[in-house]
Amino acid sequence: MKKCIVAAFLLLAFGTAVHAEDSTAAPQGADDASKQKKDDCILNAKDCGDQALSIENKIQRLKEEIAKGSRVYTPKELQKLKHKLEDANDVLDELLFHPTNN
Repeated sequence: MKKCIVAAFLLLAFGTAVHAEDSTAAPQGADDASKQKKDDCILNAKDCGDQALSIENKIQRLKEEIAKGSRVYTPKELQKLKHKLEDANDVLDELLFHPTNN
């Protein structure tokens, strides 16, 4: 029971809503500009819309944002993203390798 509560809490704590990918094709110049832009949703949980990412998708998005590095993010923001990635990986590990017994 305790593991179930912990897992539920972790999912709620780290399950921030994020923008869904727009399926329309953007001009190539706009695509390059978006690669250099901060993702406020993944960084600060702002302007996220009403859809949520799976934990795996959140981990992938965090890795992509971290890869942008110091050309987009400040060192403090990069640390915040890395911490969020560690937390998301911990949640995934908890769910995959420590399933609750009902």
